[in-house]
Amino acid sequence: MKRLVPVFFLIAAAVTAQAQKPEVRVGAVLSINQTNNGFPSSSYGGEVVATQGFGQFFRAGIGVQGFNMKELGFVAPFFGTIGGQAGRFFIHADPGYMPLSRTFTKNGASFQQQGGFYFGGGVKVDLPFNIYANAQYSDFPITFVPGDKTRTSAWVFSLGYAFGK
Repeated sequence: MKRLVPVFFLIAAAVTAQAQKPEVRVGAVLSINQTNNGFPSSSYGGEVVATQGFGQFFRAGIGVQGFNMKELGFVAPFFGTIGGQAGRFFIHADPGYMPLSRTFTKNGASFQQQGGFYFGGGVKVDLPFNIYANAQYSDFPITFVPGDKTRTSAWVFSLGYAFGK
């Protein structure tokens, strides 16, 4: 019985490996902020996302998006992505972390704006010629020290090229 368990896992790994398809996506992104709590209303940048197929439908991976934000400068949240591939559509959930620490003065008082963990989700569509389009929604916590904790949310749209299709 003890030998049966490792054999089972080796068989499962071999079957899964047959359906695995690694993919690396590189694209341009546009973010539209809905609440403007310390963030500009829109920003632009790029993304790199690497995913691996497991089984016939499941995909998981990691990624980073870099944004040029007017008041904040360059901000690069990184995230994991998990979801299901159904034909040309990849429906995904994206837990991530946004490293951010900015000090500013408002009405003579000094404040620090901090990022943190966030959650998002969206849909990627595979287009002809290895082009992809992605739309996702993310909800970010923001802390002002001293002060309040608040949230901001953004729609992020990306268009790029997928390697490994």
